[in-house]
Amino acid sequence: MKADKITIQCLECKQLNDEHARTCSEYSDDVERPAHYVAGKIEAIDVMEAFDLDRCGLLFNAAKYLFRAGSKCPADESTDLAELRDLKKCAWYLSRKIKRLEEKTGEGKGK
Repeated sequence: MKADKITIQCLECKQLNDEHARTCSEYSDDVERPAHYVAGKIEAIDVMEAFDLDRCGLLFNAAKYLFRAGSKCPADESTDLAELRDLKKCAWYLSRKIKRLEEKTGEGKGK
């Protein structure tokens, strides 16, 4: 069974042309470069890796949801609701990381 070809959409001019999109300054596709993780020429994963957040899944996921807040919005949902959901997910991951560090250091007990 042959997999369907993925067509890449250029973020600048919206052309659905693989060759053009890969040479354009920005491009998007669902696998290699999802539009909800790209701002201008900056891709969220590049920032997260530069700050070594990939060493910790909790921090990586918190950053992921912060960077995309409100950008990945289902058609039947408002942008505000999508942003709120992403920010709550970000807060959940940060709270979990904070709790683990408090338990590890003893800082959270009775303070």
